[in-house]
Amino acid sequence: MSTEDLHVEFVYPSGDDEEWHRLHWEALERAAAFELVGGRIVETERTDHVHVVSSPDLHELWPYDAGGSMRHTKDDGDVIDLTTCPVVSYEFADLRFLLGNDEYPPPGTDREIVTEILELVTLGYEATDEPPYVAYSITPDMPYIGRPPITAASLANAELTHLCWLTVFTPPLVETYGRETLLSAPAWHVEELEDGAIILVCHDDPTWETSLQPVADHIGLPAPEEIRTEERW
Repeated sequence: MSTEDLHVEFVYPSGDDEEWHRLHWEALERAAAFELVGGRIVETERTDHVHVVSSPDLHELWPYDAGGSMRHTKDDGDVIDLTTCPVVSYEFADLRFLLGNDEYPPPGTDREIVTEILELVTLGYEATDEPPYVAYSITPDMPYIGRPPITAASLANAELTHLCWLTVFTPPLVETYGRETLLSAPAWHVEELEDGAIILVCHDDPTWETSLQPVADHIGLPAPEEIRTEERW
């Protein structure tokens, strides 16, 4: 997957990807802050067009060419198979605000841009009664890893393989990493959601020049640049 733009992916345990997409779309329709301008496009005030798309399984999006399990059998016999996990993605494709330059983003709007992304992601997470396994961002500053921050084995243990700029720690992940640890992370935004999930945004720099390392170290997760193909996942 390209990291030339920003993607936020919601990975669900099972079901039809078009049904998950419908639930997200209906939540966006009810939100007064956003305008729907096409079958899969949201118009926002600060970040321009956001494409909302779905995929029938995670492997369609990610090659896992740097290693990592796609299928894992838990001790109780339950199987986690990422080739059957549907995904809803929010794709922010306007590189002006993502990469930045001398003229963009305009002075004073950086935080407003990131706040708008946060509002969309929170709305997406709360759009469905059944939560996703996890939601996370893929950003322009990330080194090529060849897979997202999850594998079948990591999900079986309610763990992530590395930290992303934005992560929704669902209740099982909160239990793994510790509610107080997450809430006290030195991040720009940490918020506990109604179901006990915690959404964490490492920084509010949309030019992607701020390191995730301090937040990753606090939580006990690798930062993306620490990931190597020989890891245990």
